[in-house]
Amino acid sequence: MQNTKFSSGNALATLRTSISSLHPGQPESEDLDVQMKNIIANAPSHRDLVSSAQPEATAYGAYHDASMNAQVMSSARRANLRSSGGREKLEDNDELDTLDPDGLKKGEGGVSYMSEEHRGQHAILDKLAQPSRLHTLIFIILLGILSGFLMVLFLLTTGLIQKWHGQFVDLSEDIYARTFLVFFYQASWLMLAVFVTKNIQPLSAGSGIPEMKSMLSGVNIPGYLSPATFTAKVLGLGCVIGCGAFIGIEGPAVHWTSAIAEMLMKWKPFQYIGSTQVLRHQVLSTACAIGIASTFGAPVGGVLFSLEVTAAYFLTANYAKCFLGATSAAICIKILSSYTGLSLFQTSFGESPFSRGELIFFAFTGTLGGALGSLFTILVENLILWRRSHPKLLGSSYYMWTLLICLVANLVCFPYWSFMRTSIFGCLQDLFTNTDLRTNPASNADWNQHPGIIFNLFMFIVVKLLVITFAITCPTPAGIFTPIFLIGAALGRLVGEILAQAYPDGLEDGYAISPGGYAVVGAAAMATGSTATISTAIIAFELTGEMRHLVPTLLAVLCALGVSNLMNGSFYDMISRLRGLPYLSSPKNPQSYLLMASQVMDEGFSSVNNMMTAVQLAKVLEASPNKLIFPLVESVDSMLLIGCIHRKGLDYIIRRTLLSHVIRLKQQGKGTKGDEIMRKAEGEGKSTVTHSKQAHADPMAEINLRAESASGALKRRGADEIQVKADGVTQQVIDLDIQTKINFDSAHFAWLVDASPYQVVEETPLAKVYHMLMMLGASRIYVTRLGALVGEVSTEHLASQKL
Repeated sequence: MQNTKFSSGNALATLRTSISSLHPGQPESEDLDVQMKNIIANAPSHRDLVSSAQPEATAYGAYHDASMNAQVMSSARRANLRSSGGREKLEDNDELDTLDPDGLKKGEGGVSYMSEEHRGQHAILDKLAQPSRLHTLIFIILLGILSGFLMVLFLLTTGLIQKWHGQFVDLSEDIYARTFLVFFYQASWLMLAVFVTKNIQPLSAGSGIPEMKSMLSGVNIPGYLSPATFTAKVLGLGCVIGCGAFIGIEGPAVHWTSAIAEMLMKWKPFQYIGSTQVLRHQVLSTACAIGIASTFGAPVGGVLFSLEVTAAYFLTANYAKCFLGATSAAICIKILSSYTGLSLFQTSFGESPFSRGELIFFAFTGTLGGALGSLFTILVENLILWRRSHPKLLGSSYYMWTLLICLVANLVCFPYWSFMRTSIFGCLQDLFTNTDLRTNPASNADWNQHPGIIFNLFMFIVVKLLVITFAITCPTPAGIFTPIFLIGAALGRLVGEILAQAYPDGLEDGYAISPGGYAVVGAAAMATGSTATISTAIIAFELTGEMRHLVPTLLAVLCALGVSNLMNGSFYDMISRLRGLPYLSSPKNPQSYLLMASQVMDEGFSSVNNMMTAVQLAKVLEASPNKLIFPLVESVDSMLLIGCIHRKGLDYIIRRTLLSHVIRLKQQGKGTKGDEIMRKAEGEGKSTVTHSKQAHADPMAEINLRAESASGALKRRGADEIQVKADGVTQQVIDLDIQTKINFDSAHFAWLVDASPYQVVEETPLAKVYHMLMMLGASRIYVTRLGALVGEVSTEHLASQKL
């Protein structure tokens, strides 16, 4: 192996790469909700993650700060610094002193000195690592443009598939033959959607908003924003929407926009955003706003809606970023729409659209919309729970369940009513119009067919509500906002038509009742009833361009919100509960606020300490296979909290300790045994380490080669095998009974330790603990008594308790 002199950034990039690993692959489960629970169990927060894709400058800055910071350096090392005559001097007392970080020169007595050249490079790189506000703004604008472009491309593609749908159905004039053709066409696309979702990435199923809400609250869901999930989300939803299924796109749009943001953060010019927890949180929050804005072309409503459904607390400094990204997406959609023919709904209700006496009916419409939206949430929750308790009834597989829903929906909707088989966009155009649907020749469907418009609107509401209730349980990407918005528009139109027939001249002279206005109010109200948000009113205004119904719409939305809070709350919160997403909401029991941290903390925690040997550390990792963050204490006797360390960091320490053991065996003339150990640890048929003299002269190069080999194997073989490889290293340390002392305070390991974890004392009120977890986005807070660790309070632990 060639002896390589490491340049600035190379060694630290090596160290970062060598500790990166994937979470073990999840076993296939027939219940996506159960699978989601398995994936997010013990998932780390953004703050806890050690990024494997940091730029070289950021990695060097983080290493320099952590290695040279007085908080993590022992008093002995600081004394060495003072006694070195002004030179930066690091002394490593563990058995790995032969493995020297890049930029440190060997001096007498095994002491390492940092040269003036490298000190200057560190200072320059630290300066370059400072994030640029201009770069952040460019990132947000680019994200908005990409999201808008993807949305237009998505709508054009699905529109083409729907056009093929119409041509396919027109092959026959017989209504029952057409019904079979529709079923065959839709079933084919839906089966493709299920196949894509299940085989590419099961995490792409569902809305995406509940998961993003959890991620923004501090919980990381491994693989949820990966390229595979993005691909499955877009392709799966394209198949579902293209075949004409009664499904929305707002939730998936939030998900795939966040995935685009995650992929952009891995691009070199923007890597510093992903390595900074605060910036990453702000960007993901902005991505949610952009996703909603690109769905409706409504930047104001998109920002407000995303804040309501994804954020418990919002940083006002991020407000401008959200509007910048949402406006960029809306402008992109507006420009592209002028060339593609896409358009939004336009309404015209006259200069005086309603009278004062109608306000009571608008409030009544809002109450009905809130009740119906909450009823939808209750129906979906009970259907999911019923399916879990009867897994073998009505189709035991995803494919059979989806086919059954498709068959029943087509048999009910297609043969009998033309308005049942009209697209969502066409129905909304009809319902929002101010003309009489009974005589309007421009309508997309015959709403006045026998027995009449009142009965037809009522049946439309009932049937479509049942269809979306069952459709949302299919294992495909799906949103609820647009279907619920349509059902609410039909509800409002029903109230308006009844009033128009009861009062042909209006409640007051000169104020004719406008059923279209009631449709707008009903749409916003029912969307509020299911999502428990107020911003649906703003979205309705931006969709229709109708501001003259501002007061009645806000009145109806407030009434709907009150009913929703009384009945069941938000649909997204319900999904979070069923999937076990560790999202914290404020305690519902007022007595819970009287509790203290010591009364709710988890005392059965695992920890590591400065007195551990390698074999003891390996046994701790073996005993806690799902734990990702370990508190670091001074000793088992004192339990004085020093900091916390990620499992990836501990795995790196184990690997490095094993490598040191192998090198020592080689120096003692036991090279064959060392080769055998490395082969077993790597789980390969041959050792990935070169044992030349040059390699022994520079063991850091061996770590570099092993990291590159692991990275290549990672791409070829997947997460399961890589996890086995890490476990193999741990098991080798246990089998060999390596008694090397692990000094977490050494220069080699200090940068892995978070020396400032969140911590509170035992007497801290529960309300303050809740606020810290929700506002700071932390996944856990350590509870101490006079500095000694006595327990921890995690998001998952609190969410599991009924407080």
